[in-house]
Amino acid sequence: MVRAQDLKNKLINKYRDIGSIWCPAFQAQVHFTMKGWRHILGSEPTQTRRKTTEVIARLRLVLECPMLLGRATTSSYRRQNNRDYYACTCVHGGETVMIIIEKDIKQIYRFHSVFLKKRQ
Repeated sequence: MVRAQDLKNKLINKYRDIGSIWCPAFQAQVHFTMKGWRHILGSEPTQTRRKTTEVIARLRLVLECPMLLGRATTSSYRRQNNRDYYACTCVHGGETVMIIIEKDIKQIYRFHSVFLKKRQ
């Protein structure tokens, strides 16, 4: 059984190395910041704590995000809590993956979250 802490320690440097990637859906760079990392872990001060199984699932997807965003051509928009969010829906390994991007006040796109979309 994989422990969330072990996986987190293994992936943190790889996540930092991503830096930013070009996304055709936005015609701009998407930056991978520590805010996105903390959001995945559920360790933002304003967040409720995530279940360990959910954290592990998100951590397993996070390193796939640059490849998926590099192929993304469309996104959907949503404004929530005075922030602009975009969702890129991608299919990876037979599963539907949602990647959430936040556009900040300086018009910079930042990775916010990733998760498997639940089947309906």
